[in-house]
Amino acid sequence: RGIQFLNIDKKDFAVAQKHLLWWGSTAAIHKGLDIVLDIFKTRPDLTLHVCGFKDEIEKEFLSAYNDELMNKIPNIINHGFVDLKSEQFIELMNKCSAVVSPSISEGGAVGIINIMANGGIIPIITTSSGLDVGHYGFMFEDINEATVNNMIDKFLTLSADEVKNLSIQVKNESREKYSIDKYKTRLKEILQEILSV
Repeated sequence: RGIQFLNIDKKDFAVAQKHLLWWGSTAAIHKGLDIVLDIFKTRPDLTLHVCGFKDEIEKEFLSAYNDELMNKIPNIINHGFVDLKSEQFIELMNKCSAVVSPSISEGGAVGIINIMANGGIIPIITTSSGLDVGHYGFMFEDINEATVNNMIDKFLTLSADEVKNLSIQVKNESREKYSIDKYKTRLKEILQEILSV
């Protein structure tokens, strides 16, 4: 069974706007999970869904953020690894509206692209992510708690209809821009440029 694509028209964006994701894997500090957890433990108005954190590898991080990552704070839910082909993935894509990723450096943030293209998840990400989402997302340079909190607040000023329209745009444009065909074409162009030198 492949990844199931969502029907965004059926999503309740008034509810989803209050549910955000951190979508990562290893290198939690590198991907800004500490910043996101520090923000959400002071924001009971919002729910954070942490996906991909590997507690068996990041034992020191887990020790520092035990309450947050062991589901002891009501509005922070650690889901662990989430399979893109699972019902859990579909449920999260239906429940959430945006991803918060204050990463210091990415090579194209494939995980973020996946949830944008398959769930219409609106990116709130750093300029260091390697993605250009300025026209349908929220981008920031300064990686600190105040800046990230400000971006979240900016996102929350949108109406449910604006969030829905942005989500549809995110899904459509990311599926077009980051398709396998586009990747193959661009890779071929790069190889031809290298070989012609």
